[in-house]
Amino acid sequence: MKNSKKKARSGGMKINASHYEWRLFQRDNGIWYADGRGKHPSLGKHSLATRDCEDARKAVTALDQAMAIQHGLLDPRDAPNSGAEFASIDVGIDAFREHVGRDEATGGVRSATRKRYDAALDHIRRFCHLQRLSHWGQFRERQADHYATSRSKAGAKPKTVYLELTLLKQLVKFLAERGLAPAGWELKTKVPKPDASPTYCYTRQQVAAMIRHCREVEGLEWLADIILGLARTGLRIGEFVNLQAEDIDLERQVIRVVSENGKLGNSSIRRTKSGKSREVPIHPELLPVLKRLLKGSPGPVFRTASGNQLRPDRLREQYVKKALVPILDDFPNDRLLAEGRLHSFRHHFCSEAIRQGVSQQTAMAWMGHRDPAMTQHYFHLHHGDAAREISKLEPLQLESVEQSNTVGNVAGVSLDEPGDLRLEPREDETTPEN
Repeated sequence: MKNSKKKARSGGMKINASHYEWRLFQRDNGIWYADGRGKHPSLGKHSLATRDCEDARKAVTALDQAMAIQHGLLDPRDAPNSGAEFASIDVGIDAFREHVGRDEATGGVRSATRKRYDAALDHIRRFCHLQRLSHWGQFRERQADHYATSRSKAGAKPKTVYLELTLLKQLVKFLAERGLAPAGWELKTKVPKPDASPTYCYTRQQVAAMIRHCREVEGLEWLADIILGLARTGLRIGEFVNLQAEDIDLERQVIRVVSENGKLGNSSIRRTKSGKSREVPIHPELLPVLKRLLKGSPGPVFRTASGNQLRPDRLREQYVKKALVPILDDFPNDRLLAEGRLHSFRHHFCSEAIRQGVSQQTAMAWMGHRDPAMTQHYFHLHHGDAAREISKLEPLQLESVEQSNTVGNVAGVSLDEPGDLRLEPREDETTPEN
């Protein structure tokens, strides 16, 4: 085994599989790769996602089968599925984890997304072990259904189950494409997408009340600036706390929301959710506040009362305690106000923009959305606004019509009493003699 690895590190070793010849080699990190380039057809270079030589040999067998099917050399119905060709549960999950964890520039996911994936993949791994599944050739629709049911019974929320099952589908598709699972395999299990939990949206009166309160209380001016900034920019809290002085262009009166490139997992790198930078115009109400804040030292625009960097979690606690709770009694008829959070200002900003005539395309650009449906999700129509809008419909100009006791000049018809209809002969008609 040691000799094989040493040879692989120096130049690789040739493997004559059932259909093609492959060169196996190890990278400096110990991961085995299969190289099928230089052949006809060119089979490319593939990570086998393992540091174990025997697992690498098994993975090459599965990869060879997948390539043979892809290039028409093997009928999928004739492909063996004994399980020896497929990756073990652990190897398959580790391969997928490495795939999604590569650098963002090459298609990897963001650091926050990777953390969510890691937690979900751990649940999937434990489930497979409890089900005594040894390789991915044993995982079928029944197992996917069972997984969704077991997660629901364990207390996972519908949204969590939906996201984990979606990730599971991506995982098995990835394995099948690389020959680590049955070729052409794809989970068809369907889980209805749960409705998004509603986020409270502040009214203009509520936002103004919070700002006034913070300006009137000594030591809370910094929090008033933050509330105004969130309400007049619609930035995500992560984008907002990381705003730097150089992001504010007072001459053009725009705020640059920057998404930087850099090594995955580097906490000093600023990234937007969409991965793209954008600009948001500075509202006239916010302009004097920014001018005052930019007179200080360079660095973060918005800071704590002591001048330190804002931390989202700590800011949420301070906001609820010092700005939201004190105004609850001012709005006794709105029982949902207490559920408002910092993210509610983003909903407020989008709703106000659209309500006051900003086009949906412009609102999408300011919010950093790529899908109009997402912008629509952020739009809320408050009761007072709805009442004003409905009054804009032109009236039907209905007039009260006084009912007449006669029905026109219809010949032969008269009404002696309401509802009493009596037919009479015309004037030119004669009454038969008795």
